[in-house]
Amino acid sequence: GGMEFLRTKGGDHNSFQSSDAVNRMEWSRKPRYQDVVEYYRGLIALRKAHPGLRMGDAGLIQKHLEFLLVGNEHVVAFHINNHAHNDPWRDIVVIYNAHEETQAVSLPYAQWVVVVNGEQAGTEMLGEIDDDVVYVPARCCVVLADKASFRGGNQ
Repeated sequence: GGMEFLRTKGGDHNSFQSSDAVNRMEWSRKPRYQDVVEYYRGLIALRKAHPGLRMGDAGLIQKHLEFLLVGNEHVVAFHINNHAHNDPWRDIVVIYNAHEETQAVSLPYAQWVVVVNGEQAGTEMLGEIDDDVVYVPARCCVVLADKASFRGGNQ
């Protein structure tokens, strides 16, 4: 708790056994970091709206999740496919770029809708990609939904 407020915990990197003074929620920081709070709110809404992002069964994961070959150890990309766990979106791609530079990632096919970028997150369309390559900015996460089955908003 408190990541959305960009807490520092006083530099305590393992605060599990630290006092409440270190682990408390610093609500006074919320207005200052409202953009980060909204980003996390969007990520939570996306996860709630899409069962494919909540597969808890190893069999489902093995059936519906495939890692994409990216050729860079600082990038992780995976494709959740075929309406996983009865998701309304046929396909979802999640890409994490921890590299210091923008990275090109090949997609399974063209025609995608961006729902998470480095600045916003949620269930609404933030942009479109009509190519089978996406350019993911440095230190950024991108989530895409296939355009054919995309319906924005809470479903």
